[in-house]
Amino acid sequence: MDPGPAAAGREGGNLSTDSLRTRIVAAETLYPLYLMEEVSSRFGWAWEPREVTSGHRPVMEITGIDRRLIGWQSTRRQQVEDALSVLTDEYEERQGHPPGEKVGYALACQAADRIRPPKHTELLSLTELRTRWRTSAIQVFGACTVYRLAERARAAAAP
Repeated sequence: MDPGPAAAGREGGNLSTDSLRTRIVAAETLYPLYLMEEVSSRFGWAWEPREVTSGHRPVMEITGIDRRLIGWQSTRRQQVEDALSVLTDEYEERQGHPPGEKVGYALACQAADRIRPPKHTELLSLTELRTRWRTSAIQVFGACTVYRLAERARAAAAP
């Protein structure tokens, strides 16, 4: 008797770790693809890859969005890289050689923890956050840039 799909990935009545990991990896792969497909079909936008870290998988971004807007709120990455540079230099000075992969990862975690701002106690709704982001973006880039984002993304996707 076939136990059917409900029992798939079970060993002795328990879910196996490997089976769960396989499904998580599949979901992590499929969800962004599904999201991109939905956004493209609903809004007429296209996507393009951008290499953020050499040798790593590229980040997919909506075609036609000004790169200044993409990086505008992304100051944390640069702060982590700056802190990591200091930690790496200190490590090399102490140990006499550059860190390996595992130590490099641990140093990156330390750098992220060092620059992490204290948690905000004020909880904001998505509407409040969007209003703040929009107001800030308009102050930095102007209303025309902010309010014409969707139009520019659609135009860039047309060819």
